[in-house]
Amino acid sequence: MLVADYEVAAYYFGIEGTHNLEGHCHLQEKHDVAETAENLNMPIDSIQTTIADIKQKLLKHRAARIMPGRDEKILTSWNALMIKGMALSAYLLDKTEYRQSAKRALDFISDHSLNGARLYAVCKDDKAHLNAYLDDYAFLIDAILHLNQAHWHSGDFNLAYKLGNTLIDYFEDTEHGGFYFTSHDHEQLVQRPRTLTDEAIPSGYSVATNALLRMGTLLGEERFIKAAERAIMQAKTAMESSPQHYATLLRAAMEYEHDFEYIVIRGSEEICRQWLRITADYYNPSRLCFAIPTTATDLPTALASKKADEDSNQGIAYLCRGQSCLPPFKNIQELTTHLQTSESKLLSK
Repeated sequence: MLVADYEVAAYYFGIEGTHNLEGHCHLQEKHDVAETAENLNMPIDSIQTTIADIKQKLLKHRAARIMPGRDEKILTSWNALMIKGMALSAYLLDKTEYRQSAKRALDFISDHSLNGARLYAVCKDDKAHLNAYLDDYAFLIDAILHLNQAHWHSGDFNLAYKLGNTLIDYFEDTEHGGFYFTSHDHEQLVQRPRTLTDEAIPSGYSVATNALLRMGTLLGEERFIKAAERAIMQAKTAMESSPQHYATLLRAAMEYEHDFEYIVIRGSEEICRQWLRITADYYNPSRLCFAIPTTATDLPTALASKKADEDSNQGIAYLCRGQSCLPPFKNIQELTTHLQTSESKLLSK
């Protein structure tokens, strides 16, 4: 490095003076480009060029070192959490790239970590292994519901339904209600864990309960609703004794007690997009909205029965609580007015 370059680096990175890491200097931007140019009485353009050149030399030197190891396992449960986050952001912010990212992640899991109706927990180097745990199923079902809210895909929805049945078959405590963390065919453990409380991430037990309740309500699937009901009843005493530890499960209990609300929009692709934006403007975390275009096929019977208005090109929306639905909204203003009124009532409580 030239002496002139070192002078620039020394001031820009704050090299001269007290060392900040075990007798050495951990480089940091101590002064910005403008400050460096003023201190050294040099043009800003010259400083910018010199700093860029210095950084390239430093990067080349660092690249000669052995790179630190990196954990490259792809975990189904953690990816599901990210898929949900990206899907919800796509829905609320109308970000197509977020939805596409979430969809790619889901497709990867479907292609690599799914064997029939069973999931694997881990994938590395395109090889999946370890029977999935409750969190993997619960988080992925929840993620798929939110991804379908951002953009409808019948195949993904039907996958969530299939995973829901697997969850009940392999994880439910058939004697007392609720869900174990490990599947019935998991290796024998001294104690089979069942975690209800939320920690750094939501409880798989709670997410499973909420996801099954929502899907069961959407489809009129009594098996799902009853499994969720048993899980809530099993946890009732624990929630009453220390509710602050059971936020996710309390939401499921609230939706069970007051009936989960959902909106189904039918119409052309463009109508669906416009109406879905209105529901996002009046977002309620205890409500899911699905904009299903008239071209969609392979719909579950309960959703296929909510048909588009064949006599109008304006679209139609069905707003339901539990198994009871309001008269359908046949124009976007009717839906907007209802959502505005509902939001005002909610905020006034």
